[in-house]
Amino acid sequence: MRGFPPIQIFLLVLAFGLLAVPLAKLTGNAAHAPLSPLRTEAPQTQLTPVLLRFNFAHPPLSLSLRQGSHTLVQEVKMSQVPWELKTEMSLLKDGDELSLDVTWPQGTPNTAITCEIEPDGHEAESRTLWTTSAELHEILTFVW
Repeated sequence: MRGFPPIQIFLLVLAFGLLAVPLAKLTGNAAHAPLSPLRTEAPQTQLTPVLLRFNFAHPPLSLSLRQGSHTLVQEVKMSQVPWELKTEMSLLKDGDELSLDVTWPQGTPNTAITCEIEPDGHEAESRTLWTTSAELHEILTFVW
């Protein structure tokens, strides 16, 4: 047995009409609501003590590690393995991008360097990078 199409169309229009009322209340006032001012200042970030540890196959001539405009390590000649440094950095919930730049002497064979970061209250994370040239420029992403 088949239904009567005019009644089915009437029920469909009635259902859409009943849904339109709450949708209009949810979305209709958005065009007339005052906009809140945008924050122009950077959010306050708290610095957390961290232990940086670098392991390398061949000692680099120089190394720099930056988080945005904040320099964590700059132009350090390292001879001991592993090389460690205590410093502070901000930990973001979405993750941190660190810029690592390393230079080795000319003639250095293919080599690797491991960057390990251990913030207070968090597990240590490490990244190992391989290079075939005398320079390495990488962006490292850490999520705590």
